[in-house]
Amino acid sequence: MTSGRVPRGPLCGILLISAAKLLLEISLTRYFSFHLWFHYAFMIISIALLGLSGASTTLALLRRRLERHPPARVLVASALACATAILVSLPILGLLSSWWMAETQTSRSWDAIVIGLYWLTLFVPFFCAGATLSWAIRTYAGQFNTAYAFDLVGAAGGCLLAVVLLSWLHPEQALAAAAVVALASALCFATAERRAGALVPALAVVGLIVAALTALAGDRIVGAATTPTKGLAKDLKAGGRIVASRPSMTGRVDVVRRAGMRFSWGLGANFRGRFPEQLAVRIDGDALTTITRYDGDFDSWGFTDYSPATLPFVESFAGSARFRTWTLFSREGQSR
Repeated sequence: MTSGRVPRGPLCGILLISAAKLLLEISLTRYFSFHLWFHYAFMIISIALLGLSGASTTLALLRRRLERHPPARVLVASALACATAILVSLPILGLLSSWWMAETQTSRSWDAIVIGLYWLTLFVPFFCAGATLSWAIRTYAGQFNTAYAFDLVGAAGGCLLAVVLLSWLHPEQALAAAAVVALASALCFATAERRAGALVPALAVVGLIVAALTALAGDRIVGAATTPTKGLAKDLKAGGRIVASRPSMTGRVDVVRRAGMRFSWGLGANFRGRFPEQLAVRIDGDALTTITRYDGDFDSWGFTDYSPATLPFVESFAGSARFRTWTLFSREGQSR
């Protein structure tokens, strides 16, 4: 435990590792929402809580051994381990996702094994981040209010950073950004370690290069692969191709060109006419809407007469100018 004023370097390290942890957690929720299903995103909260609490318990058990080393050295090592674990988890996530999406593997026991491997893979970076925060706050417990304030500010900043990054980047790129923030945290902690020398900066440079390459790869690490039961997977299996894609904080949007696309909400079963060309718009790989081409030919839009959404806009007036009857109808013979 260190009394007195907390150096600026470790304070910035606390702020950054807290931001990296929240950015990692939120980015993973978006990752699972797209590649699997949104309800698996809630699993990330449990993994994060387990990692943080497990780290605190482990440090309490190993406290005497860790106290033999300078506090800054322990903090640098754990922050670097967090950044490394995030980068290593990216290809592992891609591998596990490909196993999950393999249609030949449908047994419940196999699903349980893959989910367990997800837990083990993602537990490590949260454990390392929790260890860094726990040891930093214990080291500077003499100025607990200041250290904890920087922890809270970093957490809030990580949430804001996640909103900004995930509005422009794919989750895989945001995960790489979380690794960069964790590396920056290690550099800040290293300012309090006199023996750090050139090792930490060298490791940080290597990590930044790897993180940059990962960020440039973007979603190509896993691509547009989703669980086979999602609409996007079915579109691609049917020969469709993605013509545009855009990440978003609320859901990734993919525009798919697929032959024979025929979709309109509530379309009547009696419709047998032709459809104009359509592009499928998938939100988070499943929710469907369409972009329908209009070439000036009203006949090609005859399907709208069989949709309840257009019912209020079809009207006929009968009777004199003084007394009118307003009738809403469709070609299926229903009127009101």
